[in-house]
Amino acid sequence: MEQEEIIGQIKAGGCGRQEALTSIYQEHAIRKAVFSTILKMRGNIQDAEDMYQESIIIMDRNIRHGKYVHKGTLPAYLCGIARMCWLNQLRKRKRTEPETTATDHILKAQVPGPDHWLMDQERAQLLQGFIIKLDSRCIRILQLWQERTNMQDISEMLDLSSEMMARKLKYQCTKKLAKLIQEHPEIERILKQSL
Repeated sequence: MEQEEIIGQIKAGGCGRQEALTSIYQEHAIRKAVFSTILKMRGNIQDAEDMYQESIIIMDRNIRHGKYVHKGTLPAYLCGIARMCWLNQLRKRKRTEPETTATDHILKAQVPGPDHWLMDQERAQLLQGFIIKLDSRCIRILQLWQERTNMQDISEMLDLSSEMMARKLKYQCTKKLAKLIQEHPEIERILKQSL
């Protein structure tokens, strides 16, 4: 279906509109362009699919309400919408998700969490020997974290200003613990065995 025909059918509404939207949705080249855009911006396949559908909905609405300005191709227009939708999604995620999420992933790669270390009694005792060298606040945070207490509850229990502050302190305490353990490579090897 040609671009002018698609725009005309969307404006006309009815079955023609549905047919035009279906043809866009099923167009492999357009899908590939939008997916490529989102994947380059660090989205995953599900994000790309969501943004593809969202961009078609917005394009449809813009054409029907006369907001679409014919400057380029529909695929380019859809990619632009998808890009803006994805940037908005990232902004929303940044506001609702803690900044340390990426740091938590790095920590898991560098320093296995206490739940992994506590696989046997020997490692539990070794780990405890390092934890008690930390300040009382860190000891409490790591104990609560080990018990899988969520960050909001930790912030309330320790009278912290926010969940974000609890995450920041947990990160700092985990780094202190990791540094202590790394100073003893032989112990570090034992703690990491069979992980």
